[in-house]
Amino acid sequence: MNPQGGANSARLIVLAGRVITPHGVSPLHRKPDGIVISDGRIVAMHYAEDPPDIHATILDFRPFTIAPGILDLHVHGGHGIDFAATDMNGLAEFARKRVSTGTTGVLATIALPWDALLEQTAHYGRWLEDPSEDLGIFLGLHIEGPFLNPRRIGALPPESLRVPSTDDLSRLVDASRGLIRMMTIAPELPGALDLIARMTELGIVASIGHTDATFEQVFEAVRAGARKVTHTFNAMRPFTHRDPGAVGGVLAHPELFAELIADGHHVHPGALAVLLRAKGVARIALVTDNVPQAGLPDGIYRTGTYGDPPMVIQDGVAHLANADGTPTQTISGSVGDIGSHLRLVRDLPGLALTTDDLFTMASTVPAIILDDQTRGRIQPGACADLGIWDESLLQPVATLIGGKVAWSRAT
Repeated sequence: MNPQGGANSARLIVLAGRVITPHGVSPLHRKPDGIVISDGRIVAMHYAEDPPDIHATILDFRPFTIAPGILDLHVHGGHGIDFAATDMNGLAEFARKRVSTGTTGVLATIALPWDALLEQTAHYGRWLEDPSEDLGIFLGLHIEGPFLNPRRIGALPPESLRVPSTDDLSRLVDASRGLIRMMTIAPELPGALDLIARMTELGIVASIGHTDATFEQVFEAVRAGARKVTHTFNAMRPFTHRDPGAVGGVLAHPELFAELIADGHHVHPGALAVLLRAKGVARIALVTDNVPQAGLPDGIYRTGTYGDPPMVIQDGVAHLANADGTPTQTISGSVGDIGSHLRLVRDLPGLALTTDDLFTMASTVPAIILDDQTRGRIQPGACADLGIWDESLLQPVATLIGGKVAWSRAT
């Protein structure tokens, strides 16, 4: 990184070896070599033939690649910080560490017993209604539940489940001060379709998950307003040729967005390839689903959301554990950072995915799901939330949020 120019310049030019832009932003014969930023937003593409701007500050990241900042719609915490139990200081610490992965936006994901869920949701409502700059990566809440099917509970605490209720939904929304952006729901439960319709009216993304829904019930959920699926393949009725189940509904419905944990443990690489072939990159959102202990050493953890039963991390996989600490077959969530997911998907044989494809799934599609026109794309008018990447290694080099360097490998 080589800053030049006045420190208080109103315009910032970020130069790079390549810029990942949406199709149609610039003619094919004119490839930008950077972007121009003012007041935290992208105002123009920069081209090599542009006349020098002596009043601008220059950030020179050549030969690296500028990508839109990653948006993680499903993350329970990390670095020992549990979103279901933390405070504002914990959120700020998480943000400081997470920006080193090229991530510029997250939905804090929580699942708790009802009274604790209401309390923690109210905390988030206060913390994020007018967030300080150090909490700027938090775009709202993803409530994973509580209206889920106990047959497909996965690693979530069973005491967190409730029967679908419009009154309960209203109480959650009120507690959050409107900051719930997404909720996972099992559409086959009695009353769930009405709740999906109400979520849609409120601007909450209804995401099908932890579900024993049939193929047909998935389609009914879409008609009610569901737009997305939580961690496709995991904690849902599987596909067979006589009972295509929830997975079949995801694969077949052209409008559904599919959330995917591409850590190589939650989903077999062959199943990843099937999903990519069926949906295409424009309908897949890569997520980490990180557990609070992501980034910590292997070991047995007995505190936090996953403390009872305990959780064991071993060889890069988090499992629920028996009381003696031996792992069960139930995977809790992932522990790898988003870069490791991107590299795994890139290297899937026979798909020939480009770097642009990867960031479509990790940045652009999540923004589309949230109906956020200001993130996930590098184009004039968008927030200057950016990742600078070594494209050959798929490793982050720096992260900018609002046009400010939030993290750099060089510092």
